[in-house]
Amino acid sequence: MPAIQRPTYTAHRIADRFGTSPFTREAALSAGISRKQLDSALAHKLVVRLRHGTFVMIAEGEDRDFRAVHHVEIAGVLSRVRNAVVSHESAAVMHGLPLPSRAHADGQLAVAVTIPGTRPIPDQGFRVSGNALSKSDLCLIGDFTVTSVARTAIDLARKYRLPDAVFIVDSAARKMISSQLVDLDGDIDLRDGVHRLDMRQQALSNLWDAAHSMRGWKGIGYARAALRIAEPACESPLESLSRFNIWESGLPRPKFGWPVQGASGRIFWADAYWPDHRVIGEADGAMKYESRELLYREKRREDDLRAAGFGFIRWNWEEGVSHPHRMIGKISRALGL
Repeated sequence: MPAIQRPTYTAHRIADRFGTSPFTREAALSAGISRKQLDSALAHKLVVRLRHGTFVMIAEGEDRDFRAVHHVEIAGVLSRVRNAVVSHESAAVMHGLPLPSRAHADGQLAVAVTIPGTRPIPDQGFRVSGNALSKSDLCLIGDFTVTSVARTAIDLARKYRLPDAVFIVDSAARKMISSQLVDLDGDIDLRDGVHRLDMRQQALSNLWDAAHSMRGWKGIGYARAALRIAEPACESPLESLSRFNIWESGLPRPKFGWPVQGASGRIFWADAYWPDHRVIGEADGAMKYESRELLYREKRREDDLRAAGFGFIRWNWEEGVSHPHRMIGKISRALGL
């Protein structure tokens, strides 16, 4: 009997149409996804059921199972709590934004909601914020009311402070630029879009507006500090936190997510690039080269760039975040400083 194939084609169609946002069975059918295909995606746990007739696709990643469970927990809380708005960490999960590892260090995360004017009730199984919300702070994801990407990012940046606030803000700005590109329905790639001045300004303006509305709130200074150095071209928390440590060290600041040309004439994207020194920096996360094919492809890419005269340095989470002096030392030597 032939092995059952994972429904990757269906998964790609769902991801292209709905991303990590909840969707209804009717919306899936309207998008050309059949009941059989949706049932297959459910069977392979590429999609989870939030409640009857409402589903969400869980993005690939090391915390995929955690996010799938949390989506279901959010739906459970909203089914019994009136006027609750999904917020903070739970809103980040629904928007597909990364969270600080300490937010769910034990593998668990309490559902977070905001009910303006409400005080927390002990032992209710979820966390309530009573902070005020304006209409501009809200959005709909499926039939869930959720704090906007901008409001969510500033709430979390206030809570987790520096340096985590840096990657929270970076990822939110990148998410908003991605949404702008979807609305344009054009052929602009996200790696190009994050460098477009108009898109960057719009995303950062939304974040600043959210921060201004929380003037005087606890931790807002940390959110503003992160906004002042925000860089939506950073593609991962490791890149953002590395950038913060480079910024703090006083080293020359590189361009992030920058196109460079190899000896073959091919264009590659560098995590970090110091053009005055022709040095490329790569932040290697745990999930970046998870197969031999990816490792082989990266080796060919590096050889091509070295042949074009570029210097090359790499660092991982341990070097870039846990012990940043190691990354700083590598960069200093590569730049001849």
